[in-house]
Amino acid sequence: MTGNNKIAFAALLPGVVGIVPFATGAAAVLWPNHLITGHQVQWVCIAYGGLMLSFFSGVHWGVIIGPASVSRPVFAILFSAVPTLIALVAFLVVLPVALALLIASYLVLALCDVLAIEQRLLPEWLGLPRMIFTTGAVLSLLTMLVASLT
Repeated sequence: MTGNNKIAFAALLPGVVGIVPFATGAAAVLWPNHLITGHQVQWVCIAYGGLMLSFFSGVHWGVIIGPASVSRPVFAILFSAVPTLIALVAFLVVLPVALALLIASYLVLALCDVLAIEQRLLPEWLGLPRMIFTTGAVLSLLTMLVASLT
């Protein structure tokens, strides 16, 4: 296994395991029980989703603060902070809006990751674990959103 393949595999595991809290939230609203309500789990997922959104925006921050000799566009610096602010807003709004905000944010950030990979700003190996995580998170959040509206 080459160095990049080892890194990709190492990144894949946390990406897959990172879906578990979201999947738990989706399962809780699909199969409610008396131990914990789907509503409680959904708010835990929003908190976790906000943390993960901040983490992924940190990847872009890391690219921006790279070598000191390279100039950075102001937009890129500002953009890297926006997901964390969106995550904060998700804590302050009603449940369906919070879920929709996170869904949209994960999709936009995934698109930005793809574009950054194509421009060779991010390593190619990041694509697969990032898309697996995003797919699992978005499908789970979407399940919770639909359940919150019914």
